Amino acid sequence: MTRQGDGADRLARLAASIRSEIDRLVAVVAEAELALRDFSEITPPLRELRGIGDIVHDFYTGIERIFEKIAPELNGWGVMSADRVGQRQRLPVIVEQVLEPTPPPFRRGCPSR
Repeated sequence: MTRQGDGADRLARLAASIRSEIDRLVAVVAEAELALRDFSEITPPLRELRGIGDIVHDFYTGIERIFEKIAPELNGWGVMSADRVGQRQRLPVIVEQVLEPTPPPFRRGCPSR
């Protein structure tokens, strides 16, 4: 397989991995929305509040895992050299393959094309 093919395969695996994380985040957001609905008119008891904090933690760590996966691909993003010229195309590919099909609420506030 060519080096270019290896890069495309790596990006495809990255996109699939990020898609999986986003799917988990969608479930976490759904759980958070239920909690918001349940406690929209009353203050949750301390035990429930701690549970809601766990939901926030799950969301934060999910986002963190996505950035940890993307970061190695962006290492040296601003450096222009013969072997790095192709990297300028990676972020648009990641956005197109992973974020474009992402359902709300992750697209809220994001400009549409």
